[in-house]
Amino acid sequence: MRWSLVLLFCSIAFRPAHSQADSHPVVTIDSGTLVGAHFGTAPSEVMFLGIPYAAPPVGERRWKPPQPVEKWQGARRADSYGAACPPAGPETEAFIKEMVQTFEPYYSYRIDEDCLYLNVWTTNLPGEHVEGKLPVMFWIHGGGNVSGFAQESPMGPELARKGVVVVSINYRLGALGFLAHPALTAESPHRASGNYGILDQIAALEWVRRNSSKFGGDPENVTIFGQSAGGVDVCYLMTSPLARGLFQRAILESCTCSDYISPELKTSTHYFEGSGTSEEIGLRLMRDLNIPDGPEALAKLRAKSPQEILEASDRDPVVNFMAGGTIDGWVLTQQPATILAQGRMANVPVIVGSNADEGTTTFEEDFRAKPTLPNYHAYLKNEFLNDADAEEFFHLYPAATDAEVRAAFMAFDADYGYGFPVHRFAWNRTRAGQKTWFYYFTYPAHAKFYEGSGAFHGIELKFLTGWFYPSHWGEPNAEDRKLVELMTGYWTQFAKNGDPNGPGLPKWPVYDPKTDEVLEIGHEVRLRPTPHADRFAVFERSLKNRLALIPQPEKGASNKSELEGGGALMGNERGLIQVTSHYSVDETIKRLQSAFAEKGLQVFALIDHSGEAAKVGLKMRPTKVLIFGSPKGGTPLMVAAPSLAIDLPLKALVAEDAAGKVSVTYNDPQYLKERHGVPEELIKNLAGAGVVIGKAVE
Repeated sequence: MRWSLVLLFCSIAFRPAHSQADSHPVVTIDSGTLVGAHFGTAPSEVMFLGIPYAAPPVGERRWKPPQPVEKWQGARRADSYGAACPPAGPETEAFIKEMVQTFEPYYSYRIDEDCLYLNVWTTNLPGEHVEGKLPVMFWIHGGGNVSGFAQESPMGPELARKGVVVVSINYRLGALGFLAHPALTAESPHRASGNYGILDQIAALEWVRRNSSKFGGDPENVTIFGQSAGGVDVCYLMTSPLARGLFQRAILESCTCSDYISPELKTSTHYFEGSGTSEEIGLRLMRDLNIPDGPEALAKLRAKSPQEILEASDRDPVVNFMAGGTIDGWVLTQQPATILAQGRMANVPVIVGSNADEGTTTFEEDFRAKPTLPNYHAYLKNEFLNDADAEEFFHLYPAATDAEVRAAFMAFDADYGYGFPVHRFAWNRTRAGQKTWFYYFTYPAHAKFYEGSGAFHGIELKFLTGWFYPSHWGEPNAEDRKLVELMTGYWTQFAKNGDPNGPGLPKWPVYDPKTDEVLEIGHEVRLRPTPHADRFAVFERSLKNRLALIPQPEKGASNKSELEGGGALMGNERGLIQVTSHYSVDETIKRLQSAFAEKGLQVFALIDHSGEAAKVGLKMRPTKVLIFGSPKGGTPLMVAAPSLAIDLPLKALVAEDAAGKVSVTYNDPQYLKERHGVPEELIKNLAGAGVVIGKAVE
């Protein structure tokens, strides 16, 4: 898996609409009224830019889940983009400003930590040109999760004209979006930290569910799509329980999250481009900023400017957020590679694919060293952890001299970083019974500026936007424009119907692992055998070997406690307690109260949170909440509530699904002991009540 920081800019020239200057489009959403603008000459072609979908993540809100936006009075102008989230590296900002300065008035660029904004393009504003609800396409930009911004690939106008509502978003990047730290974990009601950028994306999807109908969109037909790190984030959303039900289709371009190891919050792993834990990265950044450990450390971190934080992370190669998400037990519950292999991702149709020459423009970013034979060998040994695997990959992608290293690595990178990940994704999703369309983009750049780049990383975005940077590409020719129609046709048909096939488009069969053919999209559009698929078994074996090195929870004997009359409490591999009961929720909770009381636990309160269950859209019966504490009273130790997604200081979970199954979740003993000073005797009492805390059972 690889994704590049190469930024792909397109010239954009929104057509002026002088005749509409006095008829600005207006829409009212849940936070207030917006006044937008037109992106074309047709009266129906409207856009609303710079819409806040969450409160500014500044001050005390830095490194916290996105908070609701404050409602505004009157009408808010929505005719220019909001600030981009601060990127890692000052040179990135300078480069972007140089590239986009001629794209005013709409293609503006500025950065600010107050950056949680999204944009909407539609031709179906209710009350004007209603065609029924249109599908929503939700764009997640790339940039390694350390750079990029919503308007980077301006595909809104081109796609909206084909009958979809397009939404693009900013989300927090780098250390500001993905920092984990023990103090952040401790203050979190979910005992989790590090996935704020992903939580931003989920908050934006929730905004789409609440508001997209006001723009003529269908909140029950949402396609999430992204390229490079955006594809990685689409993959993360497909694994996250917090994003379930917020989208119905997915498109992943060039990258997934399921072909490598993500860092874990507290468990040391050899993850993508690093080793250790996510919290250790946060501690290292704190030391880089000369902040001593202690009770004031987090306040001092929040007092640092975004520039100070990002410059410090940019200087230290160990403080690396290119892997993006953290396995925190809340947003991301398990390694995505494992979730994919077990068929437990969101059950939605998928388009996935890569480009033929991904490595030509990403060599420096991926290799990060002088192209010599010793450096090539060192890279392979570090990546695959053992000499045998490293040697096997070297023989598959050999180089005899330093001069051959660049070409060898680019061939390796195209397969390892892009070809294998998307193939693994397609193969496993199909095996899980989900329809998948698999592509291989081969259309090469023909401009002199891109000489030798071929079908490079991100080139397909030019054909989804319909705009080409003139000084780089020149004016698009007839074949270029034909490919724009093909790509935008496939993508929008998929958004509409869950199938990319449609009138005037070459037939694209569903991927079949038995034939293992991919749709080539290039000078020709045809089925062909998946390139280099014979090598992917080696990558798969290596991935499984590395996953096997991750420490697993301790396994012990089964520990059950029977509920009189039917049902049982059972611990599982994550230290959770499953309560299967033949009683009603109230009766089950009553019996649990009694069981805990016998073990010396005091019940502080019984609270009806069925309203909260309805608020988060859970498909379960109204559920009660139990708050448990120590026998002497004092601070509650555990809270049971219907959903971990509720922003409450949750310590445990009680919930009933539609089938009447009741589940109870408890925290691990380390948390109870260290964070609340719970005596070991009390923890033993919990275990005596049939609660297996922090241990795995079959």
